[in-house]
Amino acid sequence: MAYTYREKWTIIRSNHTYPTIDGYFHYPSINYSETQKNRDFNENGVVVFYYGGSLGVQYNPVTLSQYILAIAPYASTNSDAYESMIVNLDFLLSNAKTTAGGNLIYSYF
Repeated sequence: MAYTYREKWTIIRSNHTYPTIDGYFHYPSINYSETQKNRDFNENGVVVFYYGGSLGVQYNPVTLSQYILAIAPYASTNSDAYESMIVNLDFLLSNAKTTAGGNLIYSYF
């Protein structure tokens, strides 16, 4: 049976519950130390990603945003998570460009 995107999303949403910590979605099996695994950081603590080849190490605004969302639930109780969240948010905001409409955009840098 084929479903439209809307039908599929309704089925997925109705069959799953999403746990939250202080309103943030999270995976119950993840703790703060697990969010640090397999991550690379620059000397200032900003998340970087190694793409290999001629691209090498790059900053990726999507990767940074996902990391920030992953550690946000722990920031209120873990000072390391809070500091890392602030450092990465500051980096994102410092490297954003503002459109005429007031939206923030990011180049891959």
